[in-house]
Amino acid sequence: MMPKLSKNLRSSYLNRVCRRIFSLSLLIGGVFTAVGATGEVIDKSQPYRLDIDIVGIPDSAMFMLGGRTASADTAMVLNGKASFELNIEQDYPVSLRLIGPMPIVVGAYKSISVLGQNGYHERISGKYSDFDCDKVKYEGAPWSHDLVAFNDYLYDKQAEIRNVKDSVEAAVGKDERNRLRLKTTRLYAERDSMAYEFILEHPNSYLSLSYMSSLLKRLPVERISAVYDKLLPEYRDSHYGELLASYVSTKVIEVGDNLADYDIEGLIGDGSRLRLSDMTSDYIVLMFTAAGCGPCVMMGKEIETLDYNDRIGLIAYSMDDGYDVYKMTDSRAAGKFPVIWNGGKGRDSEACIKYSVNMIPSVFIFGPDRKLIEKFSGYYDGRLKRILDKYLLNGGKHENE
Repeated sequence: MMPKLSKNLRSSYLNRVCRRIFSLSLLIGGVFTAVGATGEVIDKSQPYRLDIDIVGIPDSAMFMLGGRTASADTAMVLNGKASFELNIEQDYPVSLRLIGPMPIVVGAYKSISVLGQNGYHERISGKYSDFDCDKVKYEGAPWSHDLVAFNDYLYDKQAEIRNVKDSVEAAVGKDERNRLRLKTTRLYAERDSMAYEFILEHPNSYLSLSYMSSLLKRLPVERISAVYDKLLPEYRDSHYGELLASYVSTKVIEVGDNLADYDIEGLIGDGSRLRLSDMTSDYIVLMFTAAGCGPCVMMGKEIETLDYNDRIGLIAYSMDDGYDVYKMTDSRAAGKFPVIWNGGKGRDSEACIKYSVNMIPSVFIFGPDRKLIEKFSGYYDGRLKRILDKYLLNGGKHENE
């Protein structure tokens, strides 16, 4: 049985339209404001603020609040209390994580999900022991009650995941650890399935759409379309609605597809622009990468050792959100191959959607006829060389064929 959601989710479409008209009139008047769920005026020129009051956090512990598309703020916790402020550039609620203590040590930190948008002042209270299951109380923002309902719905499954993950650390023997890791993977899949059912039942919520955005690359088009078809105009016209529409309308590349239908263009390190189809080598190797990806670094080092007499042209696509971070990725290539920047759209860029990039590095290889002949994700020592040798040294056949 689905939990009862906040009045915000159940308010009529007419009320939403009235609030948007009033908000627009304020903007025309020269004041950068909006109207909250309860009718209060929201000044979106002010940063998002989060206050926490959490029992069980050690005094003087440093915590961080931030997200993939938002800057981060850190604060020291005293008597379980701390305050954070973020200036969020996006005009929609973005996903954030409250995480700590800092510095992060594997197995010794906890985190919790938050949504944030300028102009709102939210409060979280509860027990630190419930962080891993998001079992805390949210107040102060239009999505606060929705977060509570969503987390209550998933609580038992989150608790089961936490218990199994704790068991992995204590497990004796490789076989037992592998069994528990596989169980954890299965539980995550079950959680995602539950989350999807919740979203399908209550799609018109920024909480639902934010979580949905994290599931998109793991869902078939028809399930994405089922949610999109239920969206009211307000949410369909939002960033998240447009993102869902992109996934619904975009055909993902498959082996045998032509490069012409999946070309990529973007800025490269020297300030010029480059298209994937500009490459003139017999084979094109496209690698999706990012600055913080360790396996991508290893893949890049392996690529530097390959010598196929210029028959292979490598090009990387940076999934970094910020240009400064992209420059780190580009400098790592050291001019040995071009790195295209996505223009700041990160994992939501058109290229990432077309190529259905779930993890990095992800590699796509086009042949002399400019059709996709191979695709794979993850780094394994020597894997790329073995695949390229198959085509360049053995006419496209495996050595044992």
